[in-house]
Amino acid sequence: MTEAVRQDLGPKGIQVAGVHGSFLGTEMTAYVASELKADPAKVAAYTLDEVAAGSLEILADDITR
Repeated sequence: MTEAVRQDLGPKGIQVAGVHGSFLGTEMTAYVASELKADPAKVAAYTLDEVAAGSLEILADDITR
């Protein structure tokens, strides 16, 4: 699906990246063990860095990498 959106929007100058991540440490994931959750601030920072670098597929935390 990401590739289809990328092909559709790319010619219009819009970058599309697939961001893959695990559970984030938020109130919604309170039931998930802490070792299975990523820090939302770190995921956001890493994702922005990867988008700036032109990455098309981003493994956004240590758990998914």
